[in-house]
Amino acid sequence: MTREDILLKGRTLALYELSEQADLKEEDPIDGLWYSLYDVCKLVHYGILEDVDEKDWQETVSFLKDIQSMTTSYQNFKFEF
Repeated sequence: MTREDILLKGRTLALYELSEQADLKEEDPIDGLWYSLYDVCKLVHYGILEDVDEKDWQETVSFLKDIQSMTTSYQNFKFEF
């Protein structure tokens, strides 16, 4: 998967709209995308964000795990959930 594929896929996820969308602001858009989506997933996991479809959450978590090795700063980051 290319960097462009990752960004396109990430931006089509349902939880992307709830995210900070840091990929549009950061120097490394993959890292920005990853951490923005991770933050939303964490908020859902801890019940801070409610009314999020479980399937959308699972899809985003799977995506994060799939692209984690493509990040610069989060390759060894431990998921809280």
